[in-house]
Parts: sequence; structure tokens; C-alpha cells
Amino acid sequence: MSSILRLPSQLLFPEIKNASYLRAYPNPAQSYFELQTEEVGMQIEVIDITGKRIFETTISGNQPLRIATSNWSNGSYWIRYTGSREQGVLKLQVVNN
Repeated sequence: MSSILRLPSQLLFPEIKNASYLRAYPNPAQSYFELQTEEVGMQIEVIDITGKRIFETTISGNQPLRIATSNWSNGSYWIRYTGSREQGVLKLQVVNN
């Protein structure tokens, strides 16, 4: 008989509340959110509550990137980012109507 170890999401994705190089807004998101950074070539991954990567891209600092969430389930998501000056995780709440 196998057992599954379930860890709290805080251990898997520690939230950085004051990310200085990435902004995600609005949060909670309704149908979309935008990412904005001044850093060129930042790697972005959005991960759902099960740990599945549902979106990934590389963004530059020129324009905000709009990401549609209308097909996503309501709930918590994590935005994992890696740049040349900083890496971390932001928590995103999606509340579609």
C-alpha cells in the first residue's frame, strides 16, 4: 500500500510579498492579469494548485504582458519567475465570474 505525502503549498512555493522586479495585477484576477517588469528576458511560469505548469513565457520590460485567465479554474496559482537580478514566487488568485 503506497501513501502520498502532501505538503502545504507554503513549503513548495514560498511567497515573496515584495518582489521588486515583477508586478502582477490585478490580483485577484478576473478574466486576465498583467505582468510588468523592467528586466529583459525574465522567465515566467504559472503553476496551478496541483503543481502543473499551465503557462510559461519569457518577457521583456518594454510592455506589460496580458495573460487571459477566463479558461482557468477559480483558485490559487503561483507565478514563478527567474531573472538576472532576482527569482521568486508570487501568489495569484483567480476569481472568474
